[in-house]
Amino acid sequence: MKTLKKHFRSISFIMAISILFQSCKAYHNDSVTLEQASKEFKQSKIQTHTNETLNFRGIKKENNQYYGVKKVKNELVNIPLNEEFIKSVKLQNETLSTVLTIALPVVIIGAGLAIIAPSLSDWDSSGSSYLGY
Repeated sequence: MKTLKKHFRSISFIMAISILFQSCKAYHNDSVTLEQASKEFKQSKIQTHTNETLNFRGIKKENNQYYGVKKVKNELVNIPLNEEFIKSVKLQNETLSTVLTIALPVVIIGAGLAIIAPSLSDWDSSGSSYLGY
């Protein structure tokens, strides 16, 4: 049991990292136009000429005006976008986001189990057994 207590710090670190990566979103490297982004209506990240990053649930077009759709206090809000101030528009890479959300925590937890596995094999060597054998 003492050897298991030694690994609690690494176990808690691994769990914190896996929780952190569960909200990970990856974006395509290629910038698209507002027209393409409005057709696909995916999670979007807009970089302005002042290096400000704006995140939206999607981009839509109404009456020849583009709007970024954002959720504010459980309500969807349309924020008008001015094309003159936009440097790049990047769409979410859903495949990579899913892989990072699922595979990365699995790998991290697997590494954590590999670290504590030697401790667990020594645990029963103390002579005590839960099964009474």
